[in-house]
Amino acid sequence: MSQIPSSSTALSLISLNHIQLPVEMWCMIFRFLDPVSLIKASRAHPFWDSVIRGDSILMERIRQYLEMLSRVRQEQ
Repeated sequence: MSQIPSSSTALSLISLNHIQLPVEMWCMIFRFLDPVSLIKASRAHPFWDSVIRGDSILMERIRQYLEMLSRVRQEQ
């Protein structure tokens, strides 16, 4: 039985195969990721970072996550 690769593994496979996708497609793919994976993807590759930073929806998701983390840490 085959396993479904994690989202970060799938993105790595796409990158390794040098598939040329429009930025809009990258944004659609990245929107499936949770905030932690988005941050990791942004740090993994300069192109991915520019795509993520250029998409207001992705950046808002990261911003909300970081604000939530900050609130949790302040409450502790």
